[in-house]
Amino acid sequence: MSAREFGLDEENPEFNRIKTYKPSPQVTAAYGPDRVSFLSWPDLMDPNFDHTHMQNKNPRIVGGRRIYLKGVGYVSPRFSSDPVKKLAEENELIAMYCADDPAADSTKALQSRAITLVVVWPKEGSNKAPEVLPWLIPPTTLEEIKAKNQRFPLYANDLEVSAKQNGQFTNLKLEVAPNNLFAELLKKKSAGDLRAANIANAILLRARELSPVLAHEIGKDLSLAEVKQRRGHDRSSSPAPSEIASAVSGDVSSLVANILAD
Repeated sequence: MSAREFGLDEENPEFNRIKTYKPSPQVTAAYGPDRVSFLSWPDLMDPNFDHTHMQNKNPRIVGGRRIYLKGVGYVSPRFSSDPVKKLAEENELIAMYCADDPAADSTKALQSRAITLVVVWPKEGSNKAPEVLPWLIPPTTLEEIKAKNQRFPLYANDLEVSAKQNGQFTNLKLEVAPNNLFAELLKKKSAGDLRAANIANAILLRARELSPVLAHEIGKDLSLAEVKQRRGHDRSSSPAPSEIASAVSGDVSSLVANILAD
């Protein structure tokens, strides 16, 4: 597998599609920043997962390089272990990329990407349920998240994310929000709060559905030979979303405040 998992306390590796988290400049300007809790914890698949499994841990990240090829989509190439063959395979993929678009910049063919899972919490006064989404993180944003995690560990804190349009690009502003809402929700579940348990279980179910396919959101894990076979045949798929909304019964306009309430 050319994309691999790593922690926020580790060096970056070199850097298809479900709905992903994309902070909206319009929404964050009108209603304030998005609040997100990280979900990709090392023990996420443990059936007894609770807030204690997050303590003193780092969220997991999947990272790798990808290239977009017509008829195949995004590919996270599986290159030969031989350096000479690897370079030849890389050059052949870049040649395909440039053949698809002669005006394309060959130096931007293979790009680094990182991805993780977050739960995006509803804004105060909204009537939306929490949403579990993969977040494709730009390299510069990842470095900022790693720095914040060192000072304010994300097992105990959330991030508030604001977006601002800058021409063709979207600039993100990250601020640390005290308390990790997902951990607080799990604490309420452990204390016997049935509504908190329903919401937490729905979030965990969706996170466990998405976690195994995160690497495929970087790109399809294909060798050069497999890319050649698939040209013109895109077979991408994604799991159907589970219903977190059904677990959040009743008024959700003050969900965040209720999670933090004693």
